[in-house]
Amino acid sequence: WQIDTGLQVRAFSIGTPMQCNEVTAVEFDLSERRLLVGTAAGEVWLYNWNSGVRMNELICDSMAEITCVKNMDQGGKASNVKRIVATGWSKVVYVWKDPPDLLRQPAYRKLDTGYNLDIVSMCWLEEENLLAVGQ
Repeated sequence: WQIDTGLQVRAFSIGTPMQCNEVTAVEFDLSERRLLVGTAAGEVWLYNWNSGVRMNELICDSMAEITCVKNMDQGGKASNVKRIVATGWSKVVYVWKDPPDLLRQPAYRKLDTGYNLDIVSMCWLEEENLLAVGQ
């Protein structure tokens, strides 16, 4: 949607009519060429924004709803260390290397927050190299 005019710029659907893929989190990657999508079924996918083609599936070991996805440049703009992170009702922060090596890429790190409540927000503080989550 274009914020100034309220007009829809682009739309595409995920999955098939037989699948129930409720989108619960979205974010553009750092280049604004890929769309990171989290679903109510605990799935995280990378789509080509221009074509709508699904490029990768990032594997979580939980079927809990994803509430936040983020692409971050770890170490600042001079660094080539990019990560994709996702979290949600599982209370775990999943971390993947970016770009993924495989079409179906398992998380290379899982951070157990120890929270009792679902994680509903997340932000990346680049200057501090810090990821903050909120329940």
